[in-house]
Amino acid sequence: MYTKDAQFQYDDIIRHQNSVEMGRPPGSILADLLTANFEKTKLKGAINEMICYAGYADDTFIVCSDQQQTKHMVNLFRDADTNIQFTMEYKKDNDFHFFNITVQQRENGTVQRSAYRKDMWDDIYMKLNSFCSISYKTALIKTLSQKGTDMYFQYTESKIIER
Repeated sequence: MYTKDAQFQYDDIIRHQNSVEMGRPPGSILADLLTANFEKTKLKGAINEMICYAGYADDTFIVCSDQQQTKHMVNLFRDADTNIQFTMEYKKDNDFHFFNITVQQRENGTVQRSAYRKDMWDDIYMKLNSFCSISYKTALIKTLSQKGTDMYFQYTESKIIER
């Protein structure tokens, strides 16, 4: 395991943990490094066979040609490292959610993207009066503004191109 026997201190007590939770600072960095390593080694051949493959940190967006290829790809991911838990979601009613985007496949083969918010979404990224640097707060505002501009004012159709 990559974080086996990791110790951390909380409330003046030293604790032991054998994993890193996603959402914690080291989790996303480790996930990004491990995924990049898998993509260049154990999964390279399979990735080249995919219709579409894109990823960010621990999330991967894959378009397969059929169910058999999908199952094969999931097994390859799971076999790449038995200490890492891989899960998969299928599209439902031609919709698929990836991060905060809904990808909808149209009958003509194009896809349309739109904003997606989970049911538990409370519209709060960070409280304005939180004990956080003003530079983080302004960076968040700039990032969200740019994301909104990119999502709503640019061309929002694209075609999945088969290799």
